[in-house]
Amino acid sequence: MGDGKIVIAAQELFLEQLNTLLCKNYLAYQQYLSFGKSLKCAIVIKSNNNNIADLISKNLEFFQGEQKKDLQSIINHIDSWREQWDSIYDNGLFGLDDEFTFETRVKFPRNALIRLSAYYSKHFNKKYVQLF
Repeated sequence: MGDGKIVIAAQELFLEQLNTLLCKNYLAYQQYLSFGKSLKCAIVIKSNNNNIADLISKNLEFFQGEQKKDLQSIINHIDSWREQWDSIYDNGLFGLDDEFTFETRVKFPRNALIRLSAYYSKHFNKKYVQLF
């Protein structure tokens, strides 16, 4: 894990970046809902999900215990979501304005984000934007 101060600094920076990406994705999802669940909005969500999964994967080593499990549950959700997304997209012909929907097999890990938010507040005296 390395030097404690480095780990703490890495956790704080990571959680701030994750919060920013989650906010972007929340806004993209609201647009997706408002604009007929179109493929063009779904593409933005997919890009955001890719960025979130990449960020978590690169920083998972700085966490252990419950926080690590919570972060892994987010990756599991995104991996399942991307697999479904790719399967549906690859098997159909969609225009950018066409509706693009599916039921996710792995439910969004809302409780994991609530726990990560509490961890962030407790250890860094900062608040996550409560989107979940």
